[in-house]
Amino acid sequence: MKNSYLKVLWQSIRHEKTLMYLIAITSMLTTVCLLLLPIMTQYALDENILTLTKKPWYETSNSGGPTIDGLHLTQNQDDAVDIEKTIRVAYDEKEAYFVFDVPKLTEIGEIKAGIALSKTGEILDYKVLKLSKTDIQALYQPNIAGLYKIITIYLLVVLIHPLFAWLNNVFMRKFSRNIIADFRVNGMKKLQKLPIDYFAKKQDGKFISYLISDVSMFYSLASSVGIQILQAAIMFFGIYIMLFILDYRLFIGGICVLPMLYFWLYFYRKKINIYYEKARHSSSALNALLNEQFQGTAIINAFRYEEQACEEFDGLNYDVYAYNHQSLKLRSFSTGSAVNLIRRALWLAILIYAGLIYFDAGVIGLTIGTIYLLIAYVNYYVEPLYQVFSIITIVEQSNVSISRYFKYMAEPEEIERADAIMTDVARFSGEIRFDNVCFSYGSNENVLKNITFKVKPYQTVAIVGHTGSGKSSLMNIFLRFYDYDSGTIRVDGIEIKAMSRDVYRKHIGIILQDPILFKGTLYEAITMGDFQYSKADVEKLLAEIGAGDILDHPEKLEQPVSELGKNFSLGQRQLIAFARTIIQNPAIVVLDEATANIDSETEQKINNALKIGAEKRTTFIIAHRLSTIKDADSIIVLNKGAVVEKGTHTELIQKRGLYFEMYEAQSQIG
Repeated sequence: MKNSYLKVLWQSIRHEKTLMYLIAITSMLTTVCLLLLPIMTQYALDENILTLTKKPWYETSNSGGPTIDGLHLTQNQDDAVDIEKTIRVAYDEKEAYFVFDVPKLTEIGEIKAGIALSKTGEILDYKVLKLSKTDIQALYQPNIAGLYKIITIYLLVVLIHPLFAWLNNVFMRKFSRNIIADFRVNGMKKLQKLPIDYFAKKQDGKFISYLISDVSMFYSLASSVGIQILQAAIMFFGIYIMLFILDYRLFIGGICVLPMLYFWLYFYRKKINIYYEKARHSSSALNALLNEQFQGTAIINAFRYEEQACEEFDGLNYDVYAYNHQSLKLRSFSTGSAVNLIRRALWLAILIYAGLIYFDAGVIGLTIGTIYLLIAYVNYYVEPLYQVFSIITIVEQSNVSISRYFKYMAEPEEIERADAIMTDVARFSGEIRFDNVCFSYGSNENVLKNITFKVKPYQTVAIVGHTGSGKSSLMNIFLRFYDYDSGTIRVDGIEIKAMSRDVYRKHIGIILQDPILFKGTLYEAITMGDFQYSKADVEKLLAEIGAGDILDHPEKLEQPVSELGKNFSLGQRQLIAFARTIIQNPAIVVLDEATANIDSETEQKINNALKIGAEKRTTFIIAHRLSTIKDADSIIVLNKGAVVEKGTHTELIQKRGLYFEMYEAQSQIG
């Protein structure tokens, strides 16, 4: 399953390689800028600002350096007259002093009353010279140029960093938008390739979640979280490199922290994922319920179902709230104090490292600049942990959503049989033959049983029967929404499975009981965007089928069609759908109870239109009103999935069988 996810993802991102390279480069530059700032500060402190006490001074014969009390001084051992005799800087409460002729390994504590003391308070018999302000400036003078250089570079990095961060953000957002657009296009293409039985198992609202809500979560994941994760990874990598350069023991200590972080985050992620999975599932069900209740508002009101509908909504809404609240409590528990605890533990580790290890080794401890560098890197190291829980929140929410999208994209498509080798056929003449056709919806019991009949070209055949008799199933397998289990269906002597679905359906038109019109203009709704049909052709067809009054609108064919065509009456939608089918000139037309829910006047118009539309084409009518199919060339009566009667209206009435009973019952009701 993961391989299929990666395949779907790769199909979308493989066209964005340039953006991915730019994102990686700008992320690296942004992070490197941040890593450089503490390094430059450390260098400025240790090499330029704190040089008076960081290194000992030596007497030199070179006159290029500072001169104090007639002595030429340097901090470079190579230029020293005697490296064993050093000059140290020490302080009393207010002033700075030079202490002369101090052995190399001797440490000076402080100055009291002009006398040098050791760190243990012992009096040292060394010459002491008070330094004036001019002396101190002279000592600092060689480092001024270096300090200015560091400051200049520091300011340059500070100014460049926002530019890199901005570019990184722009590239990442563009990448995310491109991927989302591609996801939605691919998702829509997938929708066209799914078998009909897939839609029978899903609620409408879930498709909206897949293509809109779920895909939108990827934008949050990639545009914000993606940058943070990438930069945090580069930051960690850079910090560990610096720790290794400073001291391998620091590097090892940093590595030891990783398993603890991993197990902590693993536990948090595992728990939070459970809550988000349940929350997203409940949210999806809530969307589907809202869509269902919106579509059925009239029924809810008519049956006084408002209270039950609200209770059903409240139940799902509470589930969403409860799971989100549980995740919030877990997130609150795991953040803040826990992260600060890690920060302080790392600071303590630095103190132990600087104190115990170095002092026990009998060497000078860390410099001020290095300690600053380590503290800054601790903050860099810990800062992403503040964000990691919000990142995990988005990641887990996105992971659930994107996983559902990927599962949707991995659904099996309509698969053509290996023997469906016919990729094009001429327009059918319309001869249809069913031979012992059986079909089931994946269960052991057949819903169609040994269906056998023959239809001659240009005949009109009606399929009738009680609800559940198999009428719609018969048309579903004929239209190849499903493939029959056994037997054969042939059109013009060719088994329909030998043709690709697209080629086969090209010659078949269908008109449903509740027709759906797509948003646009009336002309676009009828031609389905195929502009080979002129407006004059469309107007002529509407007039022929008795729908000319639809053109009484001031905008005629340019009048708008709203969502699902709801700005037209059901009868008008049926006539428009009829025109949409006939203009394609199909060889076979299927009317699926097209006159079941319309008034008698519109029924008459459709019957007249049917007579026009039936010319030179074979017509199937799945009929609810038996009065509308009396003129059919043949009527096939189904009962419990089997053909029980066949014949014309007159023949079946004379048989006084099931058809007769149905007809009599409708006549009495009428």
